[in-house]
Amino acid sequence: MSFPWNDWQFYCVTSAAIWGGWIVVRQLLPSKDEKNCPGCASGSAAQARKPASSSGFVTIGDRG
Repeated sequence: MSFPWNDWQFYCVTSAAIWGGWIVVRQLLPSKDEKNCPGCASGSAAQARKPASSSGFVTIGDRG
């Protein structure tokens, strides 16, 4: 049985796997700085009310 400790490819692939795993895990962790949240509304957009719809369905066109 040979061990990959002296193989440079082992270290490249292992570091790429660790980096990719960190990218995935980082997306699941809560943000510490809520000011830089790109998906969060801020200012007047955060307090604006959304228009109420009469139903939960979207109609595309009239077929009448």
